[in-house]
Amino acid sequence: LGYDSELVQLDQHLCELVHLQAGCNVGLAVQRLTVKLDMSMSDLVQGEELGGITDKSLHRLDWEKIQQTVQLYRQDWAQCAGQDKLDYLVQKSGDHPSTPLLPHLLTMLLHNQEPVLSMAFPPQSGWPFSSYLGSCGRLAVFTYAGRSLATFLSSPWPVRAGLALQLLKMATMLSKNSLALA
Repeated sequence: LGYDSELVQLDQHLCELVHLQAGCNVGLAVQRLTVKLDMSMSDLVQGEELGGITDKSLHRLDWEKIQQTVQLYRQDWAQCAGQDKLDYLVQKSGDHPSTPLLPHLLTMLLHNQEPVLSMAFPPQSGWPFSSYLGSCGRLAVFTYAGRSLATFLSSPWPVRAGLALQLLKMATMLSKNSLALA
């Protein structure tokens, strides 16, 4: 989920994170980043490419290592995170039927957090998000959840006020819950 220019920017960013030249092999850059962050990838990766992955289990993203990597820590999602929140996201993502690998989860956190949020807060548990069905490469598939809010800009005031109320209720639901994630 992103424009071509954003994906090119992500590729460059990944190469820079591991001190490779622009245009590097992005799969190799992600692999090196997981090693740099000490994410226990030795049992998951064979050779220099990610194609030899034999285990779909997720390991742990280390919050302290992420904080030490300035380019990661500057990401929007990292401003409110901590080890407990990161562990929750990794665990819930691992429980999702698509079972993303840790390098894939890290890439999602760097570029587009929507799949991670949908895996961690599924509608089956009462959360107000679309269901994440899975992804292939950089294509993510979700269930249809209705029209975009932008399509309601010209709607009558009562419709827009009702949507605003729903957004406020959603913000309250995300802030005040048993997970203590806010």
